[in-house]
Amino acid sequence: MRNEPGSRGDADRRPERGPQQVPPLEWATALLGLAMMVGSIGLILYDAFDQDTPPKLQAHAERHSTIDGRHLVEFVVTNDGGATAARVTVEGTLGKAGTAVETASVTFDYVPAHSRTRGGMLFDHDPGTHDVTFEAKSYTEP
Repeated sequence: MRNEPGSRGDADRRPERGPQQVPPLEWATALLGLAMMVGSIGLILYDAFDQDTPPKLQAHAERHSTIDGRHLVEFVVTNDGGATAARVTVEGTLGKAGTAVETASVTFDYVPAHSRTRGGMLFDHDPGTHDVTFEAKSYTEP
């Protein structure tokens, strides 16, 4: 086979390559990796600046049941602050018409920052017929 005058021989038979196309899956993977990296940096920065906030303790009832004639009220304590709280005292009150009928309290050893823990209090009166409130009363720094 002879080459025509002015042709480049085998180079003319190769398929022409345009600019490289990046497959959509590769773009999706790269974007996912970028999002994960930016999210990780954001979490690290948030955690670095959130350390100085005091514990933000809140407690609320979840459910109640009757055990051997007494009423168990299970509750959750959350700490949305940036510091761990130690010896957290939570007081639960059953009230009616603004008057406290019965109170109970529980002390937790620790409630770490950005966490939640559960507890229970036993009452003699039925919490279903009273207003139930829970309040974190005190804590110490560990």
